[in-house]
Amino acid sequence: AHWTWQIPIYFWLGGIGAGTQLFATVAQLLGHKDEALTRASRYTVLVTMLLSPVLLIWDLGRPERFYNMMRILKLRSPMSTQSWSLLAFGNLGGLIATRQAAEDGLLFGDNFLSRRAIRLIPARLLTVLALPFGLFVGFNTGNLISETSVPIWARNWMLMAPTFLTSGLSTALSWLSLVLHLGRWGEAKTLRVLHRAEKAVIIIEGLLIGASLIRMGRWSKPLFSREVAPLFVGGSLIGGLIAPFLL
Repeated sequence: AHWTWQIPIYFWLGGIGAGTQLFATVAQLLGHKDEALTRASRYTVLVTMLLSPVLLIWDLGRPERFYNMMRILKLRSPMSTQSWSLLAFGNLGGLIATRQAAEDGLLFGDNFLSRRAIRLIPARLLTVLALPFGLFVGFNTGNLISETSVPIWARNWMLMAPTFLTSGLSTALSWLSLVLHLGRWGEAKTLRVLHRAEKAVIIIEGLLIGASLIRMGRWSKPLFSREVAPLFVGGSLIGGLIAPFLL
């Protein structure tokens, strides 16, 4: 597909947002309390969901095209459902991050009434409500590209969505681990959980890619061509799976 550079970056950022929401929600439901993890997760979702629609609208070339997509919901259109899921996930993530910013003293200053009002936002409940929309953003990108006429994706339609979601979760875990390490904010228990989770997710991602290659059959040959192999083998397999796992 002859997409502009904005789309791959959107895939990457959307995956990080979805993976971060998944991990943070599971941690909350299991009763794991780490304020640094909660803060990093909420702000990460906010930033990724602010940038994602900007990249998509930028790629469309004309902003009104995105507005036209929001005029109707087509449940059988991956493009339409992706747009609406971004809208829902972004707004829920924005409310949660606003509550977090108020708690951190980044909003309203000494305005007691404003801070009291913003704390009425049920952040924990909204975190759970945002999860299905976040998951949809994470895996529907795989469905979206498998609807194209590119044989290598269309042939592998069954595994594209879980591969995208797993890859996003893996990158999100790496991001959260990096932030908590650099800021020296994370609790030791949280960092250990992130480490184990990332290793497990990398293994699952590798298995999905292996299964995808088997399913693609002869259609996977271009991935090992002189032009693409440095990116796929060197970038995705070695740089994106093997090296992180060993590290």
